[in-house]
Amino acid sequence: ANFLVYRGKANLQIGKPDAALGDFSSALKLDSSNRDLYVSRGRVFDLVGNRIAANREYGLALLRYRDSAPALLARARLRLRLGENAAAPSSANAMSDWVSQA
Repeated sequence: ANFLVYRGKANLQIGKPDAALGDFSSALKLDSSNRDLYVSRGRVFDLVGNRIAANREYGLALLRYRDSAPALLARARLRLRLGENAAAPSSANAMSDWVSQA
């Protein structure tokens, strides 16, 4: 799974989001416990303009790992960009709670 993660990140850097998404999805099938893969998939979806899918991926990461700082931050940023100001503070509050417990 690690090879697919590295290749997915490389594909994303060179402007191949479809290939990156395929790599992250394949890696997720091999290691469904890797919360970073959900966040990576969310970032790809966000990059290509599929905000609904991006939000879903961040949500999946948070369902599995409630205190995932990368997922909380990515989801809060997405919601703020979409103008969902009422939804974003709950993510920010959760992030604040997470940081204060660390």
